[in-house]
Amino acid sequence: MSDGSGSGLSGDAWRVFFAELDEAYPDYFDRITVSQYGDRAVVSGEVPSVDAKTRIVARLRQMPGIRDVLDLLIVSAPLRPAHPWDPLSGEPPPETGRDKALETKAAPRDDEGTRIIRHPSITPQGEAVAGRKLRIMIDLALEPNDTTRGEAVVLSDLDEDWEDVAIRVRLVSAHMTFEKGANVGTVIVRRNQTSLPTCVEGIVVDDADLDMIHVRAFFDGKGGHYGDAERAIELVRKQAAPDPKERTVGEVVIEESRRPPDMTIRILSLRAKDAYDWEALSYWTFGPGNRSGEITIDESATEHAAQLRSQVVQLQPGQHLAALRGFGDLIWNLTPSGFRDVYWAFRQRLGANFSIQLVTDEPHIQWELMKPFNSATSEEAEHLMLDHPIARWVRKSDGNLSQRLPRGAIATFAPGYPDTPQYRLPFAVSESVWLCTEFGAIRCTGDRASFLKIMSDGLPDEKIGILHFAGHGSFDGSDVNGILMDDAWVRRIEVDHRGTKLGEKDGTFVVFNACDVGNVTYTLGMVEGWASLFTQRKFSGFVAPLWRVADRHASEFVRTFVKGLHSDQLELGEAMRRSREATADLSPTPFAYVCYGDVLARAV
Repeated sequence: MSDGSGSGLSGDAWRVFFAELDEAYPDYFDRITVSQYGDRAVVSGEVPSVDAKTRIVARLRQMPGIRDVLDLLIVSAPLRPAHPWDPLSGEPPPETGRDKALETKAAPRDDEGTRIIRHPSITPQGEAVAGRKLRIMIDLALEPNDTTRGEAVVLSDLDEDWEDVAIRVRLVSAHMTFEKGANVGTVIVRRNQTSLPTCVEGIVVDDADLDMIHVRAFFDGKGGHYGDAERAIELVRKQAAPDPKERTVGEVVIEESRRPPDMTIRILSLRAKDAYDWEALSYWTFGPGNRSGEITIDESATEHAAQLRSQVVQLQPGQHLAALRGFGDLIWNLTPSGFRDVYWAFRQRLGANFSIQLVTDEPHIQWELMKPFNSATSEEAEHLMLDHPIARWVRKSDGNLSQRLPRGAIATFAPGYPDTPQYRLPFAVSESVWLCTEFGAIRCTGDRASFLKIMSDGLPDEKIGILHFAGHGSFDGSDVNGILMDDAWVRRIEVDHRGTKLGEKDGTFVVFNACDVGNVTYTLGMVEGWASLFTQRKFSGFVAPLWRVADRHASEFVRTFVKGLHSDQLELGEAMRRSREATADLSPTPFAYVCYGDVLARAV
């Protein structure tokens, strides 16, 4: 809502309020601005005294529908009201013929249009003292904040006549406790003006080993993740100057027109040992209101997960389902109980195929494999990846998440390994030939130089929609983390630099159908290393297997996936779901694939 009376400030109660204000402070009436955003009122401008400031804010808190008041009033001069009426007395004011609204506007500035940049700011309102309350202000400011680390938020595709955008913010910390709802607020981003910040409040933990507390603010809107920021705050035991941290870097680009998934699951580190914040976001409002919680991912959980993955690849086709069910139960039991209730509420209302977007910096657990179980009804669901369109995204690459997968040529690499017959993969080669036959893919020479050149320059006369590799890879991290070409390895570090321009140039989607040639107990973190590389360098997504896959079933998976994206016009998550479902009963291979991208993305 814009400043002034507006539609929300035009009711009888507001007209009475403005008349009261005009009678009490006639010299300051035109200097005060009142705005309403949902159940929140914002009051700013100049008042004659601290007493006037207190009375106006208290009167606003009495207004119908107002739950919170953001006080931005400034005391400018020690003047007395011209009329002795007390706004808090309950008595009606003297008769007045004036019935005008407050229309004070910000100073004019160049119009910023439909694409704006705001910078996260986290500011403690006082000292952080162990065992005491700490109030923290969170804002999306016009300029970077040197003490806050986080990517700038770019709101794009806004309506031509937009005036403000409400962005929900939630503060979490392993070093603070919050009453229910006290860590959640709304920042109002305004056109051509500073944003209206929000304040949250919690209690600092009393831990003798702490010198600093760490807080993270998560921003979201339309049921989806917009980004996050963090700050370290010195725990005061004696007076000390704050320690400035690295300034804001990067950008988060949010397509305001982007359709949100039915559910976004956000799993992000609290920067404390083994502790992660879990929150389920959605534009759907049914179901339990408590959608967040804290989970612990310790060494025993990650080791057990690695053991299960290593066992699955040793099973004969058709004997894998029981082991994967055990893995799925383990992951389900790691989730907060509040999420389990939310999941079943969504499933009962939306059915088994609602879309799910994972946003996480947790590097070990394959959350897509969880197998939900309803303890109240004993209902058991399939693995998330079989029942739902689902995809994940790397938290630090938030800004590059897009629902537009590029159409263009498919560049395919399928090394034949002529000098190492034991490494030959006939189905991988036939997969590459099939892509050429069915989609006119460009068959590329399977050597290091050709691969690295495409990564840096793309193709001279073609936009590359999909970069496809079918061959051997090693993601164990102990020796080689890379893909094996005909002549040598291409290691991840050789691609992870500013010279890799293909993503920025074409927005290419990457498919690594890489069969492992080494250790089979590597973790998701190794694959995520490649995902971070591609997503940060503006590739539109990435698919790769988490463990060693069978040549034949891996080839069937990729064929179904590419056909789903390009022939059947499926969204990314649904193309992945159908590809897994096609051979799920035959082999553990389809369960191995992890997909990075917007779950609702389509090739356009």
